Amino acid sequence: MFFIFGMFAMLISARALFSVPFYYTFVFLDMSWLWGTRLEYILTEASSMFYVILLWKWHEKEFSKKVMYGLVVIHAALIVATLFTQPVFFQALFFKVFYLAIPTFFYLIYVSYKSIRNRNRTAKINLIGMGIIFLAFFNDFAIGNNWYQGSTLMLPAVGIYVMIHVLLMSRDFAERTKKTEQQNKQLLALNSSNEELAIQLQHEIKQKDDFLANTSHELRNPLHGIVNIAQSILRNRFDQLDEKTQNDLTLQLSIGHHMSRTLEDLLDITRLKEHRIRLQKDRLDLQAISAGVVDMLRVLIENKNIVMDVRIPSDFPRVAGDKNRLIQILFNLLHNAVKYTDEGTITIDADSQDGKAFIHITDTGIGINEKTLRTIFDPYKQDDSGITAIGGGLGLGLSICKQLVELHGGTIEAESTLGEGSVFTFSLPIAEESFERQVDETTSTMEMDGLSFKDTPIAINLMEGTITKNSSTLYRPRVLAVDDDPVNLRVLQNILSEDQYEVEVVTSAKEALERLEWGDWDLIISDVMMPSMSGYELTRSIREKYSISELPILLLTARSNPDDIYTGFLAGANDYVTKPVDAVELNVRVHALTDLQASIQERLWMEAAWLQAQIRPHFLMNTLNAIVSLSEIDTARMGRLIEKFTHYLQGSFYMKNLDKLVPLTQELELLESYLYIEKERFGDRLQIKWEVDEVEGLMIPPLSIQTLVENAVNHGVLKRIDGGIITIRIRRGEGYTEISVIDNGVGMDEEDMKQILITQPGQKKGIGLVNTEQRLKRLYGKGLRVDSTPDVGTTISFTVPFKH
Repeated sequence: MFFIFGMFAMLISARALFSVPFYYTFVFLDMSWLWGTRLEYILTEASSMFYVILLWKWHEKEFSKKVMYGLVVIHAALIVATLFTQPVFFQALFFKVFYLAIPTFFYLIYVSYKSIRNRNRTAKINLIGMGIIFLAFFNDFAIGNNWYQGSTLMLPAVGIYVMIHVLLMSRDFAERTKKTEQQNKQLLALNSSNEELAIQLQHEIKQKDDFLANTSHELRNPLHGIVNIAQSILRNRFDQLDEKTQNDLTLQLSIGHHMSRTLEDLLDITRLKEHRIRLQKDRLDLQAISAGVVDMLRVLIENKNIVMDVRIPSDFPRVAGDKNRLIQILFNLLHNAVKYTDEGTITIDADSQDGKAFIHITDTGIGINEKTLRTIFDPYKQDDSGITAIGGGLGLGLSICKQLVELHGGTIEAESTLGEGSVFTFSLPIAEESFERQVDETTSTMEMDGLSFKDTPIAINLMEGTITKNSSTLYRPRVLAVDDDPVNLRVLQNILSEDQYEVEVVTSAKEALERLEWGDWDLIISDVMMPSMSGYELTRSIREKYSISELPILLLTARSNPDDIYTGFLAGANDYVTKPVDAVELNVRVHALTDLQASIQERLWMEAAWLQAQIRPHFLMNTLNAIVSLSEIDTARMGRLIEKFTHYLQGSFYMKNLDKLVPLTQELELLESYLYIEKERFGDRLQIKWEVDEVEGLMIPPLSIQTLVENAVNHGVLKRIDGGIITIRIRRGEGYTEISVIDNGVGMDEEDMKQILITQPGQKKGIGLVNTEQRLKRLYGKGLRVDSTPDVGTTISFTVPFKH
């Protein structure tokens, strides 16, 4: 406003001076008549243009913007024409356009009249001044064109008009200054009273935070009780519940876990406000941690068509941060993405720049509106959409993320487009090389901590008990430790005594799975956060082959958060230990799990020997009847049958059946005796084919082939009226020996094949096969392979690697 008024006053004053011809001749002696005339016309048009803009500013409500733009364009065109054309043309053009001043003048009078009615204080002054300026301009224009002789009035008119407006604007400025001073006094008075209110408000906020923290603590125990009871009912009485009750209890568990996360958020927001969170920074593998967090959230996307993809390369630089808090940041951001995405893709990728790592979480969800985006990182802020109401929560997760990222020295921001999705980006400092050397230097200290544990009383008691037990069996439990950090593996090896355990270490889940293929392990210890495949995913892969009782798994997790623990148990873990590992706790848990495994293993071999020792009464009676019958018709055959029967009885009660492995020749001798007896009993209904390669020194589990042949005889060929053929095939391959029992009996359908290796409560049929399956998996990592077709036959086989 002041700039426009100043330009108008300057231009109109200059125009008034140039209305006297001798004046510009005197001032600009070298100025030609042509440029003098041009300058006079340019000043006229320019002052008129700024006057139109000034009037529009004063009367914005009444003055049409379109009219203002039109007048400004006309004046600007006249200025351009004056600069680049001859006087004859621009003077003629000016006279033609001058006639527009008459309707413009009346329009301005109309605008002023409306402004007066709207109680605009400057409207009356503008109307009077506008009349004076217009009359003076008309007078000077007429004199300049020799319409009549007289004195010019523009100079005094402009002086009067400008002075009036200066006084008017000075009065307005003084009034506004006075009003501002009054408002300042009111604000000062208000501030003094607000100080007390601010102190009281801070006290109330502190009371609110304390109440939330105390309430969170008080609610955790009963909430855990509710969750544990629901889990217990689902685990112990699942088969007794109808489908609706199962779904209701599952929903109750989901709500319970969600409430638990909310309580943890309340506690964290309080700790952050009170600056009670201290970071324990380390060099962190971003790809491994991201993969682990994604595994934790897979349970939330089971019923959604969502793909979660970690696109961080394995060689991405390590970042410096607190592992627990980085997991919390990623968990909250990914959980938020899942909540707002019904289907599509959620990706995690990262790039590095200027010593910082920028991590991007991108989803293809519903997006976030601009209003919510501006306050999305404020505590207790949520989107107004219905999805938030369904998803629940207090709106603390993203606020906690922001504060934790800033605590690490980073920043976080969000971008979103409604209907397309959102991108959350946060930064973390990249770990320096000196930080890596610092970790290496602490290795010796960590090792000493592990070694010092062996001298503690509880360690001595554990070692004495384990050594006494192992000395009688000459067996040390075999433990496979999996961690991508070699330092952690060395610590584990030092904590777990060499006298008690045989510990092998690998640095990736893929390598661990390869070791399982041919290994006999008593316990797997795995870190949760590993690159490529997390500990959760490794656990699920192992559980596809081994049950919880067949091969226990102990997870090492950085957090004791319920989400981490729940995810681990859901994947199939037996137990967990929180990192950093406490040596006493680790030894106690490993000791308990390996003891349990040793008991299960001993039971398997005892069960196998017991099953063989249980000579079925009808088998015994039928064999004795066959001996009696042969005594009357063929004493030579009777003698051979008695010999085979005696050998079979001796083999069934042989103490070597308690051993893990026996020579293949011993197993075949017992099998030959059994088949000879069955052949004498059933005659041509039972045909035997032997296809055995020569394999020297091969050791196999006792009674492993025997159970397969008994199953083929009793449940295969003898189910046919005409009987059938049983083929015992032993083939040597590259690095392994394959043992197969093939019959052309009644066969099985797919459902029977699924059930044949599963023990059902109260089931007696097939116990021998289940026992053999479990022992083979314990020894070789692989069990029985069953292939069957109804009315065609069945093939059951297993593989023994050469190293066994």
